[in-house]
Amino acid sequence: MSIRDRLSFGAEEPTAGPPLGGEPEVEGEGSRNRLFIIIVIGLAGLLACGLLSVGGYMLFLKPRGDQSAVATREAVAQRATLIAQQATATATATATLPALPTAPPTATPSPTPGQAATNTPVVPPTATLVPGAPTPTPTWGGGTPDTGIGGVVAVLLAAGLAVLVFVVRKVRLAH
Repeated sequence: MSIRDRLSFGAEEPTAGPPLGGEPEVEGEGSRNRLFIIIVIGLAGLLACGLLSVGGYMLFLKPRGDQSAVATREAVAQRATLIAQQATATATATATLPALPTAPPTATPSPTPGQAATNTPVVPPTATLVPGAPTPTPTWGGGTPDTGIGGVVAVLLAAGLAVLVFVVRKVRLAH
């Protein structure tokens, strides 16, 4: 008894069909491959655009921010150095600190006649809590506010997406 007889389970050999190891040809196979290639090219183009934008940021925008940060660090370092020198200077020597760059002065509005200063009342401090007294509850309810979509909605969305995947697969395989 040959291996072919043992694996056939009494069924007759098909007379026509694909050779062993071969796959039957499907008429729409070329269009599926073409669509896949178009999608791959689109995703590769999107990746290339993203990499170019990150490279452009690193080359053109980031150095400007670094220059201002370096200038600020240098000014702070100079000021710290002068303060350290002043602290270690002798009593007879005096060191003057250079002024840090400041913003230009702006015009302040002059008070208009007829407006008098008002006296703001001072609120006295509240009494301290006595041991055994009830703790006041916050006005918003005492808990963290509800945010997000919640656990039940998340499970329903996940189940809906799983059903969608199976339906799309069935439709795709049916055609």
